[in-house]
Amino acid sequence: MFSYLPQMSDLTKFMQNNNRIFVLIFSVAVAVLLIYLSLFIGFLIYLVPVGVFIVMHYLKMWKLVPRILGATVVFFVAVVLASVIFGYALYDSSGVSGQSLSNGSTVIASVEPFTHEASEYNFTFAITGNQTLYTYYVTVVGISNGYKANISEADLLTTHNATGALLISYISTNLTPTGVYEYYFFFDNGTSEISNVGPVFSVGAIIELYLLDLTPGFMITFELIFVVGAFIARSISNSAAMRKRYLNPPPPSPPQPDQVLEGDNPDTPK
Repeated sequence: MFSYLPQMSDLTKFMQNNNRIFVLIFSVAVAVLLIYLSLFIGFLIYLVPVGVFIVMHYLKMWKLVPRILGATVVFFVAVVLASVIFGYALYDSSGVSGQSLSNGSTVIASVEPFTHEASEYNFTFAITGNQTLYTYYVTVVGISNGYKANISEADLLTTHNATGALLISYISTNLTPTGVYEYYFFFDNGTSEISNVGPVFSVGAIIELYLLDLTPGFMITFELIFVVGAFIARSISNSAAMRKRYLNPPPPSPPQPDQVLEGDNPDTPK
């Protein structure tokens, strides 16, 4: 009934004996799972270093330097995979982005069409809540083709929809269908900003954009979380070992038999 247990034990021992390989395999698998779930629960991506640490602990990679070097490799692979996952997720989305501001405004930004070529592109900002904007303007930037356009308030269309939301829109007819664009809505005399991505014409361009944007920040964050966690775990382990030695001191050594000095040997002539 339990005949599989020895085989499982042998497999675990084999993975622990070859932990440098299996740590990378399982750590990357855990990282991919957490990155995918972070599409729905954002903070989960910051658990990647925790997952890597648990894998290393289970596979008995104890030494600090191999841990840090191995984790660095895993984190770089994780950032590349995150760029791919996020890139495809964005390309398959509608490109609509919403943001609530401290002044009571809620702004939903969108561009139509989002992922394919057209003769014109409609950038729209739907504003609910506080609709007092003072001065405002829109900027459209091409990430890789050098395009930039600043659209003043006078060139923006303003209306209200059936629900009372304030719609501010701009129709562009001169966008080159290459790469990725970003657009910004500045208001309150330029002190408030809403930004969004689109239109996009290549999933590869989005992945490249994410890779350039995510790599520095996430690499540093992952490394800090991992190193701090590793030092805390080592400190706890050392404290536990010292406490164990204090509470359970080793038994005293048995007394050694007295050594007979040459002058005390009764058989030695004096």
